[in-house]
Amino acid sequence: MRAGDPPGRLRHHAHRGRRGCAAAAAAAVPASHAARGTVARHRRGGRAAGRRVRSRRDPRSGRAARRRVSRACGDRGAARRTARPAHTRADRARSAGTRKGSSVRQAAPRALAERKQHVLELLTGSGHLWLATAAESRPHLVPLAFAYGEGDLLMVTKPGTRTVRGLRAAGQARAALGDTRDVVVIDGTTTLFDPRTVDGPLGELLDTLPMGRRVPGSVGVRLRPDRIQAWQSMAEIGDRTLMSGGRWLV
Repeated sequence: MRAGDPPGRLRHHAHRGRRGCAAAAAAAVPASHAARGTVARHRRGGRAAGRRVRSRRDPRSGRAARRRVSRACGDRGAARRTARPAHTRADRARSAGTRKGSSVRQAAPRALAERKQHVLELLTGSGHLWLATAAESRPHLVPLAFAYGEGDLLMVTKPGTRTVRGLRAAGQARAALGDTRDVVVIDGTTTLFDPRTVDGPLGELLDTLPMGRRVPGSVGVRLRPDRIQAWQSMAEIGDRTLMSGGRWLV
């Protein structure tokens, strides 16, 4: 231990200050501290070296020195935090925008006419949908290919399936298109038919489906929309209904 070095934990803090924070080393032990004789001395009698004894003149000197060490190192830590790239804060702000109560502004809701046009584009583009049915109080959900013609959604499936049994029992179903960021939900009444008896434009639409009219014993499903809801964000939830009672509201 050199002259002027603080004993015990103060010496440990001062050593850490000299190694990692020059400002902390300077703040930990004032130059006049040893001169005033306020540096505590080691006690004798078997106590391990390095134990600190408070100064008789200023019992709070140890606490003050520790505060100076913490303050000096804290200033350096703050400088490192402020030196971080600005893009990290922007990334955090964008990710916070997905949480409830975020101050990030959401996109403005689309007009009803724009949403209707978007729904018609999804329907006429055909593709696949999720069809939900219920038979004997047991819900059932399956993906089915569909085509859109004359205001109805047309599908073809195999006979004897839970979907067919549920449609025969209830006569209604719910279809969903899109994903969680572009939702279209269609509720309507359903009828079953033999695809081989359909001709003209609707028959041609059925031929575009994977099963079509070629599979013997296949069952056609006609879903006539009664209510259509569509939204892309929370801002559009309030007026998400575009069709009610089978009539477009816009």
